[in-house]
Amino acid sequence: MLITEVKMNQNLVVGEFVQWDTQQLMFVRCTDHMNMLGVVDQAPYEVNGSWVGVIRQAGVASAIAGADIPADGGALGIDANGRAIISTDHSCGLIQAQPFNQPARVAGDLVVIWLR
Repeated sequence: MLITEVKMNQNLVVGEFVQWDTQQLMFVRCTDHMNMLGVVDQAPYEVNGSWVGVIRQAGVASAIAGADIPADGGALGIDANGRAIISTDHSCGLIQAQPFNQPARVAGDLVVIWLR
């Protein structure tokens, strides 16, 4: 598990994927799986005039689902809003299968993922 405290956009929420913005010199909401560098693990908080938060860059994490997730889970992709979806092309990890006796996971739910 790789956890890092970083400078980030103050509007990010727990479970959103992030990427590095070379213009703003901070982490911002990710728009696709090719630029993903982590998922927000702790919401941004202010430190000496900068917004800082915690991201997970590898291992098990929680992410916001951008669409309904099938019971068998699948390859992790990221939609244009920085949320977890099933990928049909490239994968940056896995979305956990639905645990026994648990409700279906729908868009907006937090899902368990594994980042590689």
